[in-house]
Amino acid sequence: MHHRRNENPGARNPALDWLVNSVQGDPTDVRGWEPKLDQWAFGVVIVAGTMEGALY
Repeated sequence: MHHRRNENPGARNPALDWLVNSVQGDPTDVRGWEPKLDQWAFGVVIVAGTMEGALY
């Protein structure tokens, strides 16, 4: 699921206001984020190697 900042749209600079007032300078604080519904991502990974798994 994607998330977006829980910003105050009425602030002069919403991104800076969010960083200073909502999360007190810590952008990893989960209280400053809200879910962004109906946004999805899809990833594919391929792992290739040898059967013995050793490098000489």
